[in-house]
Amino acid sequence: FTLNGTMSGAAVGAESNIGSVSVGGDVSAGAVAAGGTIGSVQVSGDVMSGSVIAAARIPVVEVLRNLASDDPSNPVIVAALGRTGGQPDAVGIDKLIVRGDVENAQILLGYKSQRDPDSGERTQLPKNPDARVGSVIVRGDWSASSLVAGVLDARGDGFGQNDTLIGGKNNPDLVSA
Repeated sequence: FTLNGTMSGAAVGAESNIGSVSVGGDVSAGAVAAGGTIGSVQVSGDVMSGSVIAAARIPVVEVLRNLASDDPSNPVIVAALGRTGGQPDAVGIDKLIVRGDVENAQILLGYKSQRDPDSGERTQLPKNPDARVGSVIVRGDWSASSLVAGVLDARGDGFGQNDTLIGGKNNPDLVSA
């Protein structure tokens, strides 16, 4: 899927795998979501209050400007489940590149998206304790944001305070990273 302009309040999605997604402008309150793998995602502008979510993996997510939300209670989300069931290659995202700032963002490895049938809101459910991330490159500032792999915010008070491993079948030889 290629869009030369801006994607505002729109979604690109599939219940299974989708190929690469390229947006020539900004993604504003938009979503790229797949019930499987997303080939790769490149956004030439900002990702603002949007989301990139795969129920399997995303080899590359590249944002040429900022990955940010103006509203801390509505962060921009990048999430990938990775391979589950103790698989030796549980990488959810191989490479995340943001050439600008990361602000009010949650990058979640080992999470699966679920839509509430009544409100239509999406929530991210922790499902894969073995999830990992490859390289992460941020050229700008990092503020009010979390990058987690295989852990959950057990008390809902923010990552980094009372985190625990995601429950479920895991491979004791793997360590989320």
